Amino acid sequence: MKRIMIKCLLFATAVISTSAVRGAQFYIASCGRASASIVVNSDAPATKFAASELARYVKAMSGADIQVVVGRKTGGARVELDDRLKGAASEEFFIEVKGSALTLSGGSPRAVLYAVYELLEHLGCGFWSPINETVPSRRDLYVDSAWKVSAKPAFAWRQVHSQYGYNMKWKPKMRINGRMWTSATPENLGGWEAMDMGQSLGGLNAGEAGKKLFAEHPDWFAWREKEKKRVRQQMCTSNDEVVTAVVARIRSKYKTNPAKTGYVSVSMRDNDKTCQCEKCRKFSKRHGGASALIADCANRVGRAIANDLPNVRVVFLAYWITGNPPKDMVLEPNVTVCWAMLRNFAVPPSKVPGHDTALNRWRALAHDNVVIWDYNAQFKGFLLPTPIIDMMGPGLREYEAKNVKGVLMQMAGFGAPLMDFAELRSWLCAKLMWNPRQDEWALMQQWCDGACGAGASAVKEWLELRRAARERKCRYGPYDPDSLHVFTPKELVLGYELMLKALGATEGDPRTHAQVRRLSLSPITALICNYNRGISAAAKADKVAIPERERLIDEFEAICAEYKVTSFGEGMPSVPEFIKLMRGGGELLKGK
Repeated sequence: MKRIMIKCLLFATAVISTSAVRGAQFYIASCGRASASIVVNSDAPATKFAASELARYVKAMSGADIQVVVGRKTGGARVELDDRLKGAASEEFFIEVKGSALTLSGGSPRAVLYAVYELLEHLGCGFWSPINETVPSRRDLYVDSAWKVSAKPAFAWRQVHSQYGYNMKWKPKMRINGRMWTSATPENLGGWEAMDMGQSLGGLNAGEAGKKLFAEHPDWFAWREKEKKRVRQQMCTSNDEVVTAVVARIRSKYKTNPAKTGYVSVSMRDNDKTCQCEKCRKFSKRHGGASALIADCANRVGRAIANDLPNVRVVFLAYWITGNPPKDMVLEPNVTVCWAMLRNFAVPPSKVPGHDTALNRWRALAHDNVVIWDYNAQFKGFLLPTPIIDMMGPGLREYEAKNVKGVLMQMAGFGAPLMDFAELRSWLCAKLMWNPRQDEWALMQQWCDGACGAGASAVKEWLELRRAARERKCRYGPYDPDSLHVFTPKELVLGYELMLKALGATEGDPRTHAQVRRLSLSPITALICNYNRGISAAAKADKVAIPERERLIDEFEAICAEYKVTSFGEGMPSVPEFIKLMRGGGELLKGK
């Protein structure tokens, strides 16, 4: 054994002094010692961080201490990080072995950081969620010399709206570049791409400022026929003073740096109290609906800032009352539309009546400057089984084909970290937003194997059961009332059984066991909510032993407490209220 170790050390030393390329492989580490150095061509925080991340994971995998050199050329074998690749798009990166160098190059520091994580995944690391990753133990780390990667995103702006999707350290590993509703991603973690979807007309009608404005300028706000007065819920977009005030706010925001690139939202608030004054009513009727009011406002703001703020784009949310495009308007070149459509998510978007007609119309009006606000959740029950995870694939492929510029995928935000398959949902969404041409089911199986280990087989079976249930129903909307809309009681009992099987298979492995326990909350929730609506009878008929409802509630409460789950769904009782209701013999979904 001692001879082998000595031989290994001598061999590794020889590799460092000559070349890391041996035969058909480029070695980063050999026999637990570094076979190359890391060379960084700039002082950019993200590029330097990328080098430190590569060194950290190489150490964790192989035990090798790899030298990082910044700002100067070195001889010998090296991993070169180059963030100044001419002709490359901002987030585009390349990986290739060139002579004695493994080059990771890109159009920006963020692209190089992506390239490092691509390399680490190729070497066997798995970034399944912010609280579940795998780092293999391998004393030899190498890539085939012929291995090449050329990658760039399908969408310029990518936002995974989930508690996991907002984790600052996980976002660059998943190439999530949006920052809505959270603080800015630090420069060393790659920075961010901004997108503003604030629903307060450029911030004019937000919070206390909006209340104060309503007291000072009630004529700026929407007139409602029913109330026979101005109301605070919306503003009158045909009022010239409103548009002037919005433009002033934008100029104030960018006055210190007029060259800064950014988006500013002039969206209406999330209600249907649009202005019904004579001017707004006539304009809306002439141009085809409420969307014309906000589109016209965006156009007027866009024209006003086009010359002095050429890098700022105006964006408005086309949703609900403003979702249907106006019939005869064209948007200014600096206006972007964010289109959102609540629909049947059990089928691809193109199969939903009117979807493609509306999207294509928005694309034509906006010169293809369209981003999508999409959904992958059950808003009345974040914690209930939601069998549409895989439907992100068909949707994102269709959006890419239609030249959509960006996508926000709304799941469950803070308060529901354990929404149904939250970690898989977030991981899969990020992967498909970067490249929707991947097979979503192959990716889902990859995640199960890496995240759930010995429990993967049972978890995969539960996912397949869910797909079959959805395809049988061919209907699933984001506000469907409960699990029995899609699943039979027997299927829900089987889902619970499969999670028990996965828990048993992962006993003794804390990482994968904890993952499966988090996944088990969803079928437990379904059993609690439907216990007296067929679950108990189905279990008895199949001679399956399931715990009494009170014991299921105990387990539900323990998992929620451990992972700080407080939200059940929109407009639904909080988790503590839900537990109290269930323990009192109540029925959350009774009669729904």
